[in-house]
Amino acid sequence: MRTSIKRSEFLEQAHSERAEITNVKLLASYNWLEAPLPCAPLWLESDAKRPALHNINFHSYGPDVVPPYPKCPAEPLFRALKICSPCLDINTVDLVTDRVNIKRLFLLIRGKELGFMIQGELVGKTAILHRVDPYERHGPELDKNNGFGKPFDKPITFPMIDNDKGHQRIVGYQFAGISMIVRSEIDAYVDSAGVLEAFVNKQVVDRNPPPDEECFTNPTTSLTVRHVGWGHQLETAVEIKTRDDHEPVDFNAIGPQMWISQTYKLVRARRDRASPVYERPCVQDISELLKDFEDDNQEVLQQLAGILHHILSRLRGSASGRVTVRWCRITQQILVTSGDEPATPSFPADMLKDWGSFDTY
Repeated sequence: MRTSIKRSEFLEQAHSERAEITNVKLLASYNWLEAPLPCAPLWLESDAKRPALHNINFHSYGPDVVPPYPKCPAEPLFRALKICSPCLDINTVDLVTDRVNIKRLFLLIRGKELGFMIQGELVGKTAILHRVDPYERHGPELDKNNGFGKPFDKPITFPMIDNDKGHQRIVGYQFAGISMIVRSEIDAYVDSAGVLEAFVNKQVVDRNPPPDEECFTNPTTSLTVRHVGWGHQLETAVEIKTRDDHEPVDFNAIGPQMWISQTYKLVRARRDRASPVYERPCVQDISELLKDFEDDNQEVLQQLAGILHHILSRLRGSASGRVTVRWCRITQQILVTSGDEPATPSFPADMLKDWGSFDTY
């Protein structure tokens, strides 16, 4: 069975009340790596940090793509929740998703047509959305400035672990009557409690974890979860953006992803196009900007809420408990199609035994 929402119907589907995020909580965080300590890089506040970088050309995925785990895409998320928020009753959660899924829907409403496909799965009363078509960029032109990304981050942050593939943060909040859990990658966090000094002095934790640390390996997917290290506070997460002087960082462009992930700190670094040296970057608190963003985009956010409610309704009404959501450029509509058993389950089967309390870990 298939239903659709035409672009002309977005307003008709819009949520009737104010669409805002409330009751934000940091639920968990984890690193995707083969290393002992889960922790985001630490922002370094130093006058000497004016990195000189050269333009890079690369083959990469978009900035919101979570490190791939094709055997079971949502397993790292739920294992982290089980450890960091053991009292969470998942049956009180309506929607679990990655930031990129919400961002794509937001940009679509704004008029930016990017193809996407999202797989939805209903487990208990909770809908799980995960992306099945990473937006991949291939072979940019050799003379094109593709930015600096991770090469810029490295000299201005202090890595807390080795071989890190990205620090994932999981937050929970209410949005337009929907209880949501959202996973996103953060670039760094601000040292608010002397973590760096303690780490350097080895007063917090040894790089080599003790053999009796909490550890679990899923025999089916071979994912190993290790509970060590420390977390960070909700307000300390940092997003790092780099631009040339002729192309300043536009908050209107980056606002959606920071609003969705509720990231309150921003580093905007600029440089002269003819020079590889950046001006000294600094951390900016954008809490008020996010509130203004929410006020200024109410019409878009109400339409976003309406689309999410439609997807949830379709999932809960589907006999299979599965749907595929995609944007059709030709017909200019969102297609929501009931699906069969997916080739790749998004949720670890062993955790289904007690969905409400995660007691199966």
